[in-house]
Amino acid sequence: MTLEEALEASGAEPVNDIFLINPETRTITVPETEKIFGVSHDGNTERKHFRCPKVVGDNIDLSTMHLYINYQNANGDKYPYLVEDVQTDGGYITFSWLIGPDVVAYKGQVKFIVCAKKGDGAIPEWNTTLAEGTVLEGLEAADDVVARNPDIIEQMLTLLKNVSDEPVFTEARTRENVTNGDKVPVLWGKVKKWFAELGTAAFCKVVNNLTTAAEGGVLDARQGKELNDALAKLNKLIGNTDISDIGNGTVTNALSVLNNNLKNEPTFSLGPYKDKTIVAFGDSVLAGWGWKEGTGIIQPLKEKYTDATWINKAESGANMAVTSSPAHTPIVTQIKNYTGAADAIIFDGGVNDKNNGLPIGSIETNYDASYNTSTFCGALERSLQYIMDRYPLAVKLYIIPHSFGKNNSLLDSIYEKAIEICKKWNMPYLDMRTYSQIAMTSANKEAYTYNPNSKKGDGVHPNETWYRTFYCPVIDQALQYQGIGSITASEAPEIVAVTGVKLDRTTLTLDAGKSAQLTATVSPSDATNKSVTWSANNSNVSVSGGKVTAKTAGSAVVTVTTADGGYTAQCNVTVNTSTAVDHTELTSLNLDGNCYFDTEILPDEKTNTKARWNLQSGTTYIAGARDDNYKIGYSCTDNIYVVRGTASSAAKNAPFWTNDWIIEQTNASCKVGDTIVTTDAIDSFKLSSPYYLGNMSKNGAPAGTGVTGKIYYAQIYSGDTLVADMIPVKKSDGTLCLYDKVRKKYIYNAGTGTLKEG
Repeated sequence: MTLEEALEASGAEPVNDIFLINPETRTITVPETEKIFGVSHDGNTERKHFRCPKVVGDNIDLSTMHLYINYQNANGDKYPYLVEDVQTDGGYITFSWLIGPDVVAYKGQVKFIVCAKKGDGAIPEWNTTLAEGTVLEGLEAADDVVARNPDIIEQMLTLLKNVSDEPVFTEARTRENVTNGDKVPVLWGKVKKWFAELGTAAFCKVVNNLTTAAEGGVLDARQGKELNDALAKLNKLIGNTDISDIGNGTVTNALSVLNNNLKNEPTFSLGPYKDKTIVAFGDSVLAGWGWKEGTGIIQPLKEKYTDATWINKAESGANMAVTSSPAHTPIVTQIKNYTGAADAIIFDGGVNDKNNGLPIGSIETNYDASYNTSTFCGALERSLQYIMDRYPLAVKLYIIPHSFGKNNSLLDSIYEKAIEICKKWNMPYLDMRTYSQIAMTSANKEAYTYNPNSKKGDGVHPNETWYRTFYCPVIDQALQYQGIGSITASEAPEIVAVTGVKLDRTTLTLDAGKSAQLTATVSPSDATNKSVTWSANNSNVSVSGGKVTAKTAGSAVVTVTTADGGYTAQCNVTVNTSTAVDHTELTSLNLDGNCYFDTEILPDEKTNTKARWNLQSGTTYIAGARDDNYKIGYSCTDNIYVVRGTASSAAKNAPFWTNDWIIEQTNASCKVGDTIVTTDAIDSFKLSSPYYLGNMSKNGAPAGTGVTGKIYYAQIYSGDTLVADMIPVKKSDGTLCLYDKVRKKYIYNAGTGTLKEG
């Protein structure tokens, strides 16, 4: 069911004027009637409404987050909009975006995303993909600097007010009368009038620190310095970095300098990386092999912040450690050889070390050891030593790449060492396994990754979309958070650590096939990171997002673990043995290609099957299981294919799906109707993936397109011993499933399709 269908089924209000957010694809659907955002130079005349499921990603509750609309107008100017009207509606949230003057300042396309943060200035926890709206052409008769830049004017007034807290300024301060809409001459006329009206109460003319040598009151050194600093900051804001004339004459002269800087349509310089040099080292993830080799991960930041210097020294294929004849410059050598400026350093490393079988090594106890750079740990510590010695004041960031699907577990060991080393050296690290995590499905591989050799997604190398949507916004925030730009460490939100976790119940009893929801409460209630993971110590139950599903009789312990601190809580689960028969036998069940049954039987070389099917054209996987090395079962297109162990399959050279076929497998021989198909050999093997009916299990997941047709029965043998005898049934509550007469248990549809009576 689509999000739109779910909303309509829930009785929610019509969605024709609502921006719908799909939490799986992270896309924003903009209705055709809402794609016009206004006419250029409009005011606050339009409000756009959004709806999204309350819980997204890995149990991220958007109702507890700070939501922002990050947008870019047609001129390329970028702004954040803080959402202030989030409402909870059942399992959904609704909120709105007031389209302000900055959005519609220019005709053309407006790009925007929805961004969720735990607090103001925090690193984003969740983002949507880009969406667009259109601003139509209007007609503006006059340009208003104050209206276009009210935030700058407010900053100026704040700076001036900060030095005017003394009683002597009170009377003159009431005459500011600066309002939004003032033109430049009027604005500066009022500001100069404000200073002039201070009169002899403050100063007559400026000397050194802006005090006066004439009669009357004077500014003390502290007040003079604050005023001088305020003028210098104001001068820098309007794009003039030469402050030689500020503070060398009278205040009137200083204001005159500033006023001259405002002529000819000034551009305020607010870039957080202005005049900074940012350098990247690393492997293909930072080098950009999947998109733009040579600039890669810094390319979007380079485009966004043109007033900084961006340098990328990363090389695709590079190890962290040094080998005898490296094909690419090792990352430790990249860092060693760089002798230029660096205000910020970004680097990664470790994937190729693991892939190339290089030793991980050990962590030294001190900070000046003779590090073994032929190991990952030694090379990483030597790299940090170089960085700390040469660039002690630079902002630093070690990046752990995103999850690589099934291979991620192979990398965990090396990155756990990397985290230990970063903590030892007090080195900030960014774990993109948390901040840039998506399920590495086939669709997502194609959407977010790219391999130039295979010309398709590989699940490893980010493409342009992933860099721009996930990586770079997070890295941007992380660098700014450390103080390179406008978000300084003192302004960063307080991190509230987790102190524990509890479950709403510690014991749970279920019948096989039933489910129950466990709820975890993380302490304290205002903890910054409330993310948790779930696990079970026995396969007789499964758990996902706290939902526990009983599979077979027995007991299990379900554990919830906090991401911050690793605190745990447990629930003891008992699955009842049920021998009662609560069903009516059916002749067959119809499968639509998206239905399958998990028999929970791990096949080996002794496994034999016998089943009756009625198959339709296009059927691919009938039944079986597959790991990386071994497989068993049968599939078809126009022919029947039998696989066992690692043996090659043979085919029945005639279509057969229009009839009811009894497919009987005995060792390497498979009888389809009256036709016998054999494989080349029998291997000694055992699979870790369970045997599926209606599809094939591949590493515990559906292998692809399943059966379209009917199943009448299915029997599984271990040698000559019958271990499962499954028949179609309809339970008293209407549920369609299989009943195993041997194990006396029900086996339910594990797919997304709908079963029907045959």
